[in-house]
Amino acid sequence: MQLGRNFRAPRRLRHNAPPALYRNLSTGSTSEGQRGGLEDCCDLCQNSPMWHRRIKSLHGTLGLLIWPWLVMIALTGLYQNHQSAIDPWLPSDMITAEDLQALPAFPVTTPNLTNPEPVTLFGRPAWAEHDGSRGIDAATGATWATGTYLTTWADAQGARIGWRMDWQKLFLRLHRAGWAGDQLGTWPADLAALALVLFGLSGLWLFLAPRLRRWRR
Repeated sequence: MQLGRNFRAPRRLRHNAPPALYRNLSTGSTSEGQRGGLEDCCDLCQNSPMWHRRIKSLHGTLGLLIWPWLVMIALTGLYQNHQSAIDPWLPSDMITAEDLQALPAFPVTTPNLTNPEPVTLFGRPAWAEHDGSRGIDAATGATWATGTYLTTWADAQGARIGWRMDWQKLFLRLHRAGWAGDQLGTWPADLAALALVLFGLSGLWLFLAPRLRRWRR
C-alpha cells in the first residue's frame, strides 16, 4: 500500500496511532497487520467522538429540562432558612384587630356554618368550623375562608377586605414535591431528582473522558 511521500495522516489519527505505524504512513508503506491496526484506530477515533456527542447532547437536554426545578429548590430552600427576613418582602393583606373594629356592627347569633364552635379572634368572640376552614366574627359578621394556601376575609356584605398567603406551607410543598398540587404526589420532584443524577454523571463523564484519553496516550 503506497501512500506517497507527501502523505500526512490526520491529526486525530496521528494522536491515536502507534508510533511505528505513523512512521510507516509517513514513508509510504504499511504491512497487512499495520493496516489492521490502522482500521482499529480509525474505529476508536470515530466511536469515541460519537459517544461524546451523544452524552453531551443528553447533558444539555437534561440541563434544559431541570433548570426550573433547580432554581425553585434553591429559592424555596433559601426561604426555609431565612423565613423571618424574607416574609416582610412577600405580598400580603392580612386583616388586623383595628380593621375589624373599624367595620360596622353586624351581630351574628346563629352563624351559617356546618359545625360551629366558639373561638376567640383578636380577643373578640367569633365562630369557626371544627376544622378551622371557615369562620365569622360575632360582632361584625366578617367572615374568613381558608384554602390550601390562601385565606381570604370578607365583610358582612361579601366584599373582600383582606387576604393572607401561607408562604411557608406553599414553599415547603414546592421544595418537597416539585409543584403546588397534590394530584401527582411527589413524582415531579422524583423525576427531577433522577434527571439531576443523570445530569451530574454525564457532566462527570464529559469532564473525565478527554483527560483519561490523553493520559492513556
